[in-house]
Amino acid sequence: MSWIYNWVLLAGLFTTSGARAELFGVPAGLRLEGIGPLYGAVAGANNLVAERTNLLAGAAFGSVEAQGALVRDVPMGLPKGGLTFGFANLTQARFNTSYVRGLESGTVFEQEISGHLYGGGLEYHLLENLKLELGIVRSSVQLDDYYLNGQKIIRPNKNGFHTVKTDSHVMQIYFHQIPVGGGISLVSASGRSGQSDTLTATYSLNGQFAMLEKVTLHPRLRWSDAYISKQEKQYLDENRVRSALNTGCTTADCLTLENSLAGYIARNNLHGTAVPLGGSQGVRAFDEFSLKAAHTRLVALELRWEILHWLQLAPSYELGWGRDQTKDLYEKSVQSYGLGLRAKVKDFALRLATAQTHDQSAWFLTLERAQ
Repeated sequence: MSWIYNWVLLAGLFTTSGARAELFGVPAGLRLEGIGPLYGAVAGANNLVAERTNLLAGAAFGSVEAQGALVRDVPMGLPKGGLTFGFANLTQARFNTSYVRGLESGTVFEQEISGHLYGGGLEYHLLENLKLELGIVRSSVQLDDYYLNGQKIIRPNKNGFHTVKTDSHVMQIYFHQIPVGGGISLVSASGRSGQSDTLTATYSLNGQFAMLEKVTLHPRLRWSDAYISKQEKQYLDENRVRSALNTGCTTADCLTLENSLAGYIARNNLHGTAVPLGGSQGVRAFDEFSLKAAHTRLVALELRWEILHWLQLAPSYELGWGRDQTKDLYEKSVQSYGLGLRAKVKDFALRLATAQTHDQSAWFLTLERAQ
């Protein structure tokens, strides 16, 4: 991983005489349900230009092999804003996925993908506690292999599995004023072969309320809706999608994959897909991003009890909904409750937690921004 430190040393060349650059390096180990363990390191430098501009570079190994770098808040003559740009290269990632829609259970496959993304954007402070972000991201993802019950699924013909190239345009507005913060995010996705263009609108609210001397309540709400901006009418029917995939399947496992994909792609072309539920970002007893639908809702409550000045005990409860039709959205819900330890290190928090629902459980280790 010497290239990471080379990035940091290179950043020193751009440090102005008036800035006080701060170099750092942190080893990292994470674990996400449905993905598995990740190991690596993050290194970077703060205050590269006029006591602003940050460089971050990192690499991951294990279930995900990836490298990336990010330069944030480059002034470009903007006193209240700056430019951000970066890239990531995904050598290989293997994770659990399911192609059912909504909150239903279905066949869980292990999927391997590879790809890359790059992009840039503008951050601008409209007010002291109100920030606007505009960005453009181009990504390319290759669907490499699938596994079922540990056995590789042989697809005689992979020609129908096109590389998924996506152009995304992002507009986000965030506000933060203790005890309440939140934001609005609009993300458009286009350019994907055989898939509809979509617009996803996501709204979030979060709070931080003192309950006792060393106990705070952290509620979180998120609702996300997908809309079709340009429909791929050719592939609204499962049979047409199946014909386009043209896998040449002869085994039961391959046919199961083909049917699952055909159904998912057809419904995604018809409805779109909002921010999924599952894992470390919502309804934690489920695999990461495993619950997919056109409309999702999340309500989460977490108590944080400060045991030591750097360590918190954090019980949590989460409730989620997901459906392709809003009229059916609240007919069924999923929930999870859990307990975690949260250790604060500078601007970050390392969380080790477990979560469960009535018939399954999960555990994870994550690194997040400290609040």
